[in-house]
Amino acid sequence: MYKTLPQLLQHIVSTYGANEAQLSKDDNGSFIPTTYTQFYQEVLHLAAGLASIGVRRNDPVGLISDNRKEWLVTDMAILSLGAADVPRGRDAMSYELQFILNITESAICFAENTEQARKILDLVSDLPHLKTIVLMDTEHHAGSELNHESAIQIMTYDELMKIGKEHHKKHPKLVEQEIAKGTEDETATIIFTSGTTGEPKGVMLTHRNFLFQLEQLPKVIPFNKGERWLSVLPVWHSFERILQYVIVCQASAIA
Repeated sequence: MYKTLPQLLQHIVSTYGANEAQLSKDDNGSFIPTTYTQFYQEVLHLAAGLASIGVRRNDPVGLISDNRKEWLVTDMAILSLGAADVPRGRDAMSYELQFILNITESAICFAENTEQARKILDLVSDLPHLKTIVLMDTEHHAGSELNHESAIQIMTYDELMKIGKEHHKKHPKLVEQEIAKGTEDETATIIFTSGTTGEPKGVMLTHRNFLFQLEQLPKVIPFNKGERWLSVLPVWHSFERILQYVIVCQASAIA
C-alpha cells in the first residue's frame, strides 16, 4: 500500500498509464492530452534534475506559481525526492515572498514567469539561503529582463528538465529509490496563511494528511475513474491542492 503521494502516483501509472492525466492548451488554443505514463516520465526527469542541483530529503523548495501543467509535475518531482514544496501564487507581495522563502530557508525556488522571478531577485540581499531560481514560463523567457549582479543562478524549467533527462540516464533508479524511501509522516508541503492577523503561519502538511482525505472523500462524494476536471481555484490553496490529488487518485484528467 502506498504511504506517500508519489507512491500513489506509481500505483495509478501501473494500472491506468494510458489514461489522460492532464489537458493543457497549445498555441492554437487546442487542449493537448498527457497520459499518466507520460506525466510520470516528466516527474522522474524533473526530480532527477532537482537531485542533480542539490535537492535532498526534507529540503524546502519554493513554488511561486498559479495553475499550469508544470505545477503538478513540479510538485510531484519535489515530493518524489522526499522534499517539501512551499507554494504561493502570483499575487504574493514582495514582503510575503521574503518572509516565506526566508523562514523556510529555501535554497531553490520555482517562479512562474519573469515578473515573479524579478520580485525574488529584488529580494536577494534579504534571502541569504537562496541559490537558484527556476523559471517555469520558458516560452516567454527573456534573459535581458532578468539581468542581475547577484550570485543567484537562473535556469529555465526546460533546461532543468534537459539536465534531469541526462541525470536519469546515468542514474535510472535514483528517483524511484527515493520514492520507495518515503514515509507517511514526511512533510509534503508548507502552506502559508494570509497573515492578515500577524505574520503568516506556515502550516506543515504530511503525506498522511493528504492520503487520509483521499480515503475519506469518496465516502461522501461519488467519483468515477477517468473523468475530466477543470482546475479553476488557486492550486496553492489547500482545497484545490487536495482536489489535484483526488483527480490523480481517480486516474482522471486535470484541464
